[in-house]
Amino acid sequence: MEQKNVNRSADVQENLKFLLLQNDQFVNTKDAMIILGIKSQTTIGKYESEGKIKAYRPFSNRKRYKVSELLKIQSKR
Repeated sequence: MEQKNVNRSADVQENLKFLLLQNDQFVNTKDAMIILGIKSQTTIGKYESEGKIKAYRPFSNRKRYKVSELLKIQSKR
């Protein structure tokens, strides 16, 4: 399981450069956590309730986060 997470993290980090060029992209909760460098879904929920980030629900009931908002949060940390 841990090896799978390491591979997923590496894949997301490789794609992060591409996402930086397209800040209007949306990512799921796990990818948002990797971008922000956090390990708990509770923390991302806390950021939502504090109004630091907004969760979008396009086409489904699954949360998506805008990359540009995540990068703003990351730069303030």
